Amino acid sequence: DTGKYKLTIIKEPKASFTVDAANGCQPFTVNFRNTSTGDQMAFHWNFNDPYAKPADRTSTATSPSHTFSTGSTTPYRVVLTATNKCGFTTDTFNIRVYARARPSYTIDRNTGCAPHTVRLTNTTGEIFSKGYSYRWNFGDGRTSTARTPAAITYNTPGTYTVTLYSTDTCGTDSVKQTITVIGKPKADFSVPPLGRCRKDTFTITNNSSGGANQ
Repeated sequence: DTGKYKLTIIKEPKASFTVDAANGCQPFTVNFRNTSTGDQMAFHWNFNDPYAKPADRTSTATSPSHTFSTGSTTPYRVVLTATNKCGFTTDTFNIRVYARARPSYTIDRNTGCAPHTVRLTNTTGEIFSKGYSYRWNFGDGRTSTARTPAAITYNTPGTYTVTLYSTDTCGTDSVKQTITVIGKPKADFSVPPLGRCRKDTFTITNNSSGGANQ
């Protein structure tokens, strides 16, 4: 007796993929193009994104897309696994996601008497993005592009708004604080014209200026 058998030869899988962009600012959406070779394959993607919802951290689509919502100091390592009856192989790619830095700074003395000297310290965390630049507006017409400027002296009483602008690869943001400069006190008062009778009542008016009551 003779018989005929149909043999199916399956090509082993070889996982590979490309991305439309490898780095960007949060939220960053990446489109993955599956270029794997082999027969009768199944796919599993792991985006290694702990900030995504559990259901969105993996995919079995052939060529999925994924949005990375949060910037990270380390890249997201995306892993594609291609599987068939002959076994499996993997391919990986690192995605870099930047977050715009939130500028911050401290003032050693927000309030003081004229002339009032303050020291501003830039505490912006340069951890996610790159290409940082800064611009200060001291509220009195003066500006600076130093990361942390030299001491600033205000000679005129008043309230000044100090603004720090931070620019990086993901855009520009700003933060503001106020400085109050108090004038030196000047004592003065006035009374009604003299020559009134004994036991008369009159009002003494305080005309002082400067200090905390200016």
